[in-house]
Amino acid sequence: MKNTFFNLALLIFCFTFGNLNFAQDIEVNIGKETKTEKRETIASAHHAGDDVIVLKSTMRLLRSNNYFLEIFDEKMDFVKRNEITLPDDDLNIYQMMYVNEKIYMFMLKNDKREEKNTLYGTTINRDGKFDSDIFELKEVDILKSSFNLFTISLSEDSTHFLVQSSPWSRDEDQDASSDFLIVDLDFQEVDNVSINFPYNERDFSIRSIQLDAKGNIHMLTSIAIEETRRKTLFNTSVEKEARVFTLYKGESEVEEYEINLLNEEAGFISQIKMKTDKLGRLQCAGFYSDKKGNSTRGVFAFTIDTDTKEISNVSSQEFTDEYLNQFLSDKQIRKKERKSERNAKKNPYERLYNYRIRDIVMKKGGGFYMVAEYYELRVTTTTTSNGATRTTYHYYYNDLMVIDVLKDNSVEWYARVPKRQHSTNDGGRFSGIITGLNNDNSLNIIFNDNTETSTVVDHDNSRSLKLKKSTVVLVKFEEDGNATKTPLFSSKELKTYVIPGASPVGRENDLVLYSLGKKKNRFTNVILN
Repeated sequence: MKNTFFNLALLIFCFTFGNLNFAQDIEVNIGKETKTEKRETIASAHHAGDDVIVLKSTMRLLRSNNYFLEIFDEKMDFVKRNEITLPDDDLNIYQMMYVNEKIYMFMLKNDKREEKNTLYGTTINRDGKFDSDIFELKEVDILKSSFNLFTISLSEDSTHFLVQSSPWSRDEDQDASSDFLIVDLDFQEVDNVSINFPYNERDFSIRSIQLDAKGNIHMLTSIAIEETRRKTLFNTSVEKEARVFTLYKGESEVEEYEINLLNEEAGFISQIKMKTDKLGRLQCAGFYSDKKGNSTRGVFAFTIDTDTKEISNVSSQEFTDEYLNQFLSDKQIRKKERKSERNAKKNPYERLYNYRIRDIVMKKGGGFYMVAEYYELRVTTTTTSNGATRTTYHYYYNDLMVIDVLKDNSVEWYARVPKRQHSTNDGGRFSGIITGLNNDNSLNIIFNDNTETSTVVDHDNSRSLKLKKSTVVLVKFEEDGNATKTPLFSSKELKTYVIPGASPVGRENDLVLYSLGKKKNRFTNVILN
């Protein structure tokens, strides 16, 4: 481990000579770097009170992984590392959660001979030792080891675990079904139900699940639409539409909600997410388009009231030309104007493409921010003169869309954050964003940015991110839509680079960032007051 004088000097520079936006009262604690072992990856990381708990795994050939539990203190400095010894060589750690000051661990046993997957639950202490019994939670039949894994989630009030699994079937024409097991924090069964859906297995899939504080299970699903909705006889791709199903506590039949946006232009839902807001209501929001595929022309939102079991506050709003033009170059705007004169519906510049909703950040008192990011994966293959081929995977994480939705689901404002991140053959791990919420309901977005644009919110976005010369920045949106950008620290000097996807999920205004460099890593705590 190494802790150079630069860590202190960097903080002094940022807070004394940096952007005046540090008057926002941002506290940044940069931890000491620690060594990264070979073939070691972070399996899970959690903000646990003032500490950070990290589960790391090391791959072993033809054997189960080795697992280690690491603890970092409130200054993000390394405290200890202990190996977790599993009771069976056939077990692997499937998922780890930190709930109510306890470390919960779920383990999976894959029995290929018996064609079964079995899920177990237990708790461990901060030394990596088991401090409770090991409970068998669920066993399912499988055909291959990749089939019929489990989806484990925590209830909205952090009092129960929900385990979802789907029985494997060789007949795709039979009705889709799914099993739901609810256990308390002592792994005692509270409910165990099986649901049959009125769609066949081939045409139905569950995209996300939530267990609310009342014990209701909400499912966001996609189903294949009727044959009459397909455009041509020769279109072999299956078009799908979103549906919400809810199994209300104490009932045996699910409630199905069809989504009607009451907008003739909203023929297709291109993106949708669901989340429970601060008032306990189930909120659904996303993008719609007049074309199928990954395009978007506007935003929609609606609420499911779990008391009345009705959909309410349905709203949709088309993006204005002024907003769409912010994402286009001058050349593209001229093309858009020429094409609009002939046929606006066939004009590709009348909508945006490749945007994915990254987060729905719920505000105190109702309402939320929706944050979307341009994402695209391109694959190129080249052939040399001697016939050898090389495949390159290009990952693009570009501009952000930020949309403010009020308590009644009306859209207050939307904004663009210029960003250009491009990498190859790395899974895009240093790209992307981390979101947080201040106590005053202002939104924070953190990402790796070029140093020359680290204080500029709106710029021409002409240069792609140079990771080795980058700065970690924070973009803050006030509730009125006013935005500022603050440089937090220089990755160039620290020689470790933030991985958004591996950063622990903690408190909304108390963020932990994970950074990786050559044979070293570190954690950084960003506190937003």
